Amino acid sequence: MTVEALRGVNLTVNRGDFTAIMGTSGSGKTTLMNIIGCLDTPTSGTYILNGRDVSAMSDDELSVVRNETVGFVFQNFFLLHYATVIENVLLPTLYMDAPQDGPKNKVRDKAMEILRTVGLEDRAHFKPRQLSGGQQQRTAIARALINDPDLIICDEPTGQLDTRTAAEIMTILSTLNNKGTTIIIVTHDPNIAAYAGNTTHIKDGLIDGDFNRRL
Repeated sequence: MTVEALRGVNLTVNRGDFTAIMGTSGSGKTTLMNIIGCLDTPTSGTYILNGRDVSAMSDDELSVVRNETVGFVFQNFFLLHYATVIENVLLPTLYMDAPQDGPKNKVRDKAMEILRTVGLEDRAHFKPRQLSGGQQQRTAIARALINDPDLIICDEPTGQLDTRTAAEIMTILSTLNNKGTTIIIVTHDPNIAAYAGNTTHIKDGLIDGDFNRRL
């Protein structure tokens, strides 16, 4: 039996956009996010990222594109609990051919600057278990920024946070977007989607106005 997670999706996100993708469980939003983030490839159609067709790239090619172009922020943080905050932030740089900003100490300085941006400079040498949920998510945002991605994809980034902390995280993301970073956030929460400049709804693998035309 073939299951079509997405059905003829046509979506454009421009550089500098802040886009929310909303949908219930099983709507196809996670599959769409995985394709946008080069974690998965479409079985048909074309995906253009920064002017390049990445639809038929190999896993190795997608890994390079992912590491150089996309930063990820997940609901469950996915931090290494045996590593310090700054070590978690530096993790994506280990997969680069060479430190993108020169000597290793310069990359470390960059990580500290990003931690200052998200308000965690004084927690750089803490372990994740010593942090609150909001601080762990800030660490995840800092990690997403270390390779200067063109796009940050956030999958339910406030799902484990209280309302006040969620607002703090969304304020950080909004500030990054105001500085030019393209952000796509996947959420089921309209209050979180309201931070985005535009919202795309997905249902049964279809997007927005395609509901009535395709069903």
